Amino acid sequence: MCMFDDENVIRFCIDNKITVRQYFFLYLILQKDFQKESSLARKYVNLVEPFPQEEVEDLVEKGFLEDFNSPNQMLPEMYMIPSSVENNLFLTDDRADEFWSTYPVTFPIYSKDAKFLARTGGAKDDILELYRKKVKSLKKHEFVLEQLRIYVTMVNNNEIHGMKIIDFVRQEIWDSVSDMREEKGNTDFGLDA
Repeated sequence: MCMFDDENVIRFCIDNKITVRQYFFLYLILQKDFQKESSLARKYVNLVEPFPQEEVEDLVEKGFLEDFNSPNQMLPEMYMIPSSVENNLFLTDDRADEFWSTYPVTFPIYSKDAKFLARTGGAKDDILELYRKKVKSLKKHEFVLEQLRIYVTMVNNNEIHGMKIIDFVRQEIWDSVSDMREEKGNTDFGLDA
């Protein structure tokens, strides 16, 4: 669903005075990984190290977790991340859906009045899973949405060809759009010569 975005994770940990292990614990809780049959979290605990109770309690005290455990209990499935934290920390399903909703249903076919279906290329869930793997953080998601809006305008102005959503994600076209806007010299991106 969501992954670590290297430097942003470190910055987040420094700004909030938490360890990377605590961040990892939050990630696993959000993913409900402890509840899965093939849980990476349980493998980590069994093969590497358990999560120290003091670190988990620190996350509760700082408001990153809500604890629904009975006294003297520490069951991971009894912790929840408040939505205010979740929305600012990780790229959630809702944010991936925002990308899906922002991507046009159809695009015009260049130099024609016809349109093609743009939200294609696989099942929605598979496309959004790939999107979350590539985008990872809320900050990157906001960048992608900004570039997507520019991309849609360029397609509608016949500056470039539109593409299926799956290709937009696979090829990370948001970076190409950003590069194009910086260069401002390449106006035939995606057009046949």
